[in-house]
Amino acid sequence: MQKNVIRASSPNPAKFRAKGFHAIVEHAGLISHLDCVQLEALLREAATAANARVLVAHFHDFGDGLGNTGVLMLAESHISIHTWPEDNYAAIDIFVCSDKHSAMEPVEAAIDVLRSADRQGRFFCQIIERAMPGNKSHYNAEALRGINQQNLQHADS
Repeated sequence: MQKNVIRASSPNPAKFRAKGFHAIVEHAGLISHLDCVQLEALLREAATAANARVLVAHFHDFGDGLGNTGVLMLAESHISIHTWPEDNYAAIDIFVCSDKHSAMEPVEAAIDVLRSADRQGRFFCQIIERAMPGNKSHYNAEALRGINQQNLQHADS
């Protein structure tokens, strides 16, 4: 799986603290063909792997062959999915907030659950460190410019 990590930076590291990590997962494969019941089970498994607590789940089926959308609202933020089975594509969002510096580990654990569900599928993931030190955003402009057409190509792990 190709993974691009965008880290926030701060001119004053003593004041900087990430609030969480946000994964944007592009997927081509089996997951895009799952029904709402299967998607909810998969996302709940991902939430469990991330040690996250599910507060509310809501999923909607757009009709035969038209895809699904769903969200798990977590105490720590959310996991959401939208599928386009006609394009063999699913867009998945995993955001886990934590006061712990190692908050990327739960996000990666959730991604591993997705990968295990479709070992033949293709995944591309961007993980964004979410933070706002002081009153300004100090995201590394070079890292942000690194998200270009080359990075958007799917790659097998």
